[in-house]
Amino acid sequence: MRPMNTRRLGPGGSRCAWVSSPGMLLGIVAGIALPWFCEPVSAAQQPAETQAVQPGEAQDPPVVDSGPGDPAAATEESPETDEEPAPPIAVRTFEGPAAMIINYVQSGSADDFEALTRRMVEALAESEDAEHQALAAGWTMYRVSEPGPNNNAVYVWLFDPVVEDANYAVAQLLNELFPAEVQQLYETYMQSFGVGQTPLELEPVELVEDPG
Repeated sequence: MRPMNTRRLGPGGSRCAWVSSPGMLLGIVAGIALPWFCEPVSAAQQPAETQAVQPGEAQDPPVVDSGPGDPAAATEESPETDEEPAPPIAVRTFEGPAAMIINYVQSGSADDFEALTRRMVEALAESEDAEHQALAAGWTMYRVSEPGPNNNAVYVWLFDPVVEDANYAVAQLLNELFPAEVQQLYETYMQSFGVGQTPLELEPVELVEDPG
């Protein structure tokens, strides 16, 4: 599966593309996401009012329930000791070889969401950290042509390949990449969401039997 109208984002080979063919990724996304498109969006599904970001306290947007077994951003707490525990760290990891996150973004915030994603992935690609570079190399973004629930713009982050044991939590990446701007960037990120996110693990399915 190759993105159409691929656009280079900068060093590291990160890409942003528009899905214009329903036969491509849109077919996958529609099959997964459309069950939620038919449900009314309650106030409880809207992201909570953004709070001040403190190191380790930031969380990812609300997760649209996609069934048992699907990953969600978790928090990792230090084991109990006599010392004061460290604050929780936002964590999102994937176990499969590939993964995706479906992002439901308010239509008026689509440009901000694209710009923030582009800046974040470019910073990962330009980082001297090998794990950051690997994250950027496998991170592709698509926008679904059709609007989502509540007229949300639907963006798909595809991670292929997944970087083993890497933390994909945006809150944590912003803290690492932009420590002086994390408050403003995190607020922009959270305020852009409508319904929330759906993270999904992907496993390959062999379609053509290996003749060997």
